[in-house]
Amino acid sequence: FLYGYAQPTIVLLYQDPKELRHLKTYQVSTKDKDFIAGPWSQTGVEIGATMIIPVPTPIGGCILLGEQTISYLNGDKGDTKTIHMDITVIRAWGKIDEDGRRYLLGDHLGQLYVLVLEFDGNKVLGLKLDTLGETSSAKTITYLDSGVVFIGSCFGDSQLIRLHPDKDENDSNIEVLESFTNLGPIQDFCVVDLERQGQGQVVTCSGTLKDGSLRVVRNGIGINEQAAVELPGIKGLWSLRESIEAQYDKYLIQS
Repeated sequence: FLYGYAQPTIVLLYQDPKELRHLKTYQVSTKDKDFIAGPWSQTGVEIGATMIIPVPTPIGGCILLGEQTISYLNGDKGDTKTIHMDITVIRAWGKIDEDGRRYLLGDHLGQLYVLVLEFDGNKVLGLKLDTLGETSSAKTITYLDSGVVFIGSCFGDSQLIRLHPDKDENDSNIEVLESFTNLGPIQDFCVVDLERQGQGQVVTCSGTLKDGSLRVVRNGIGINEQAAVELPGIKGLWSLRESIEAQYDKYLIQS
């Protein structure tokens, strides 16, 4: 949904049969309970574009995030501004200012950027993108206050960070204040007795990409052994029902 219109107005990113991508706006007619043609459209946007950010008034319009470019579009004012960047996939964004002048962007590699709209009070003059540093791969970004930001991650630990105006010795503007453990996504796990005390512990293959790790879960996990069969060399394990009509599995097949 776009800001600044009397009628509810949406902007859609779509792909045509030739695999070209375009933007098109529609308005919701409350009288007809249907979509009607919107005030503007934009053909031939970047083929790698995947995400739209609506910009609040008084700026208005929207930001289109691609893999190689970031564009600001406002068909009402005829504004189109584009900057190029290194190839990446932006996965999350968070608004810093209520008027939409600054945004935080997070990519699939955990890089955090700040995007600034240079607005003169009437129109957008240009875009500026700066790299702040590295966090967990973000799924959601929430700017709290006084430079403190929550990075929510589905691929690693979520983080509470503080943004500093100056770079540190690692060329980063980021200070991690707190991390929140996330075991997911768990690709595989096994139960082991690392200390040979008869207490099973779960070792998980957690996370993806740069946030992948092995985690040992010691607390909060209870393992009760139901049965044990000494069969060395098992490579596969699956269950079978006695018949297609059967409600429950009956056999455990080992290969």
